[in-house]
This record gives sequence, structure tokens and C-alpha cells, in this order.
Amino acid sequence: MHRGYIKLWRKSFDSGLHKDPKTFLLWHYILCNVTYKEIEIVFNRKKVNLMPGEMATTLNNLAEPLFLSIQNIRTSLKNLEMYGNLTSKVTNKFRIITVINWESYQQTEIPPNKQANKCLTSASQVPNKLLYNKQEDKKVKKVNNTYACAWPKDFILTPEMKSYAIKKGINAKRVDAFFDDFRNWAAAKGATYKDWQAAFRTRVGKAQDYGKQFLVADAQAESSDAAAERLKKFRETM
Repeated sequence: MHRGYIKLWRKSFDSGLHKDPKTFLLWHYILCNVTYKEIEIVFNRKKVNLMPGEMATTLNNLAEPLFLSIQNIRTSLKNLEMYGNLTSKVTNKFRIITVINWESYQQTEIPPNKQANKCLTSASQVPNKLLYNKQEDKKVKKVNNTYACAWPKDFILTPEMKSYAIKKGINAKRVDAFFDDFRNWAAAKGATYKDWQAAFRTRVGKAQDYGKQFLVADAQAESSDAAAERLKKFRETM
């Protein structure tokens, strides 16, 4: 039975993940088994609502089809979380695995005669149209042609956004990391917005609650160079 495709990126080998075959195998098994749409299932006699890029499972359910031990699965899951590939939330019945940036692995091609992207960027946004009563020449309705959507693939950190974040207290050396954190949060939550730049500004405003490590005042924030060095040492031990 045809169940669709996932995208595999050549750059996945750049991270060195393939040097750990067990983790590499588990990662691709998860990619092929998370749900591609919002769905409600019953797992271990409990109803579970899954968002795109999520799966409900147990260590045993992962170990059995891959012929790996429970300890292998536990270690590989920790590795994938450290690499930033996924998050894993444990409950008393099962665990929910969420693939970070799932939409980049599962993006369907849209036929030419379909609307390519309902989430319009500011450059291509269609102006709101006004409908009039021809007989009385009165405005009767305003039509909104913008749609809330998931993270647009052309949404990047612009110099203007970076400048705004710095003015609002984000550490100049950590703005890129703050933007990546925002993208990972949006992917994990399945967030949709009409205006992603406005959403970014809102996230900046909430940095005191959700991103203190990125603020100028946080003297204990680890530098990106130090984090990269720590990750490099970890990979060397793989």
C-alpha cells in the first residue's frame, strides 16, 4: 500500500550521525513512522492526539523491529536529542517522539494548477479587496486574502529582524541561535501564523520568560563557539 514519501537530505551525513549505525537506523525508522497529519489514535488503551511529525511508542516497540536492545534505543534517543533531531516526552503509558523541523522532511509537491502557497509573503501579498453594492455604491464586505501557515521555507533572519532583536536585549552573538530556537519551538508545536515576522517580534518580547540564555544580561549564557566545541568532542567519542 502506498503511504507516501519522506525527504532525506545529503547533508545528514555532514553531522557525523552515520558514524553511529544504530542511531542512524533509529533516526530513519522514526522518520518513516511518525504521522504526516494530525490524527487521534488509541495507544496502550489511552487516546492520544498526534500532530504532524509525532509518534506514540515505547522503547520495546522501537527495539523489536530494529533488532536492537532497550539500552541501544535509550542511548540512540539521547544522541538524537543532543543533535537536535527530535524531542522525546515520557508519560506513564508511553513516550511521544517529535521530529524537529518535520515539514522539511515531509513536503508534498503541489500541482501547477493549485495555489503554490497560501501563506503569502509581504512581497507577494495580495491586497485586501473591497466588494461594493453596485446599486448603492456602498462598501459591504472586506475579504482577507492572507492565511495562517506553518514556517515558510523562505522565512529567514533578516538584518532588520536581527537589529530589532539586539535593540530589545538579545545578545548580538546569540541572535542566530535565538532564531534557530524559535524555529525549533514552532516546528515542535506545529505553530501557524499569518505574519511570521510579527511572531518573531513577539518571541523576542517574551525572551525574558522563554529565552533568558539569549539575553545580554545573562552572563552565564554559553557562547556558540563553546557549544560547537562540546559537540565536536562528543562526535569524536562516537
